[in-house]
Amino acid sequence: MQSDTYKIFHTALASWFQIVMLVISNILIIPLILHKWDPELLGLWLILISLTQLTSIINLSYQTYLYNRCFTLNIKNKKLINKELLSAIPISLLISLSVIVVLIIFYKFDILIDLLNINKEYSEIFNISIIYLSVFYFFSYSYGNFLPGPFSAFGHYHVYAWIKVFRTFINSFIPAIAIFLGASFIEAVYFLILSEIISFIIHIFFSLKYFVKFSFKFLKPNINLGLNQFKLSFFILINSIIDFIKNIGLRLILTTVFSPLSVSYFVTLRIITNFIKFSIDSLRDPLFPKLMTSFENNQKKNILLLIETYWIITIVIVSPILIISQILAPFFFEYWTLNKIKFQPYLFNFLIMSLLFYSINLPFDMILKGFNKNKKILTINLFSVLIFLISFLIFINFYS
Repeated sequence: MQSDTYKIFHTALASWFQIVMLVISNILIIPLILHKWDPELLGLWLILISLTQLTSIINLSYQTYLYNRCFTLNIKNKKLINKELLSAIPISLLISLSVIVVLIIFYKFDILIDLLNINKEYSEIFNISIIYLSVFYFFSYSYGNFLPGPFSAFGHYHVYAWIKVFRTFINSFIPAIAIFLGASFIEAVYFLILSEIISFIIHIFFSLKYFVKFSFKFLKPNINLGLNQFKLSFFILINSIIDFIKNIGLRLILTTVFSPLSVSYFVTLRIITNFIKFSIDSLRDPLFPKLMTSFENNQKKNILLLIETYWIITIVIVSPILIISQILAPFFFEYWTLNKIKFQPYLFNFLIMSLLFYSINLPFDMILKGFNKNKKILTINLFSVLIFLISFLIFINFYS
């Protein structure tokens, strides 16, 4: 039996591998795209990825609720976990189908194109691309993302951490290589779907393996149970939407207020700070299962030790990186973007500042989410989004 230390180490190692790949892929893909495509097309690609995540947000919130619930129920309640898992899948499939129908209606009336200020030249390929991706997710992750929950709660979270690494690797590099070889926008989307298919096959292979290993059964779904659990995920959905707006959703806000071109200018700068944010988040997956287990067993010393360990890592590793990045970023940024995008020092400093507060907050965020304290999280998020909206209006007036 593998020890908790072994699993935590491998989960952390997987998270860091994922960060390294994200760094390398983003460093490569920005100049590659700007060399082959113009900045507007780069913005369009970034908007497509953001919109794909937005269309999945209802299902992801539902899946997050059940993922957290698996840790609170624990392996002793395996039958209930099994029942809730299979009862959730039909609801999730129906949600995904509804998303596809809405996107087809938007396509017919060019609603997305007008809302996002997308050039009519790209309207057809953009609409088709988002529909293709949504159809793929209907047949794959709309049900597949429920499976890591129980098997992570039963001690196999390190396996799924490495599956995420694999998914990040092929989803980052297959489209990047295709673009390097001269792929058009729609061809790059086809390669993205191909990479998703490959990663999903690996994902479902291990999930079915554990499904059999833990003697899970293919039970008849209880629709009422599934609907009740879906209702309980409502607060996670609201929190997820707020988090989305404050992070990736900013791309959609910017293109609505300005154009896809402005998204290229903003996102390329934010990529640098996102690398640091990913580094901070990399500690979430390895610490979360052990943290929740310690709460379950009322091991107060372990809880404090885990939080203290995280803060020591933040002080020793993350804080120096934040300082160094402010010194180095202006020198390599414009070279990296082929002198097509100008560095914005004020924005960069504000983003760095936000990461300092984010790093302090992370352990408490894990605890609240682990216990599904979604009303408390919503209160915090509503306050933060109010601050966000006020500052957004101020900065638009002063800094564009």
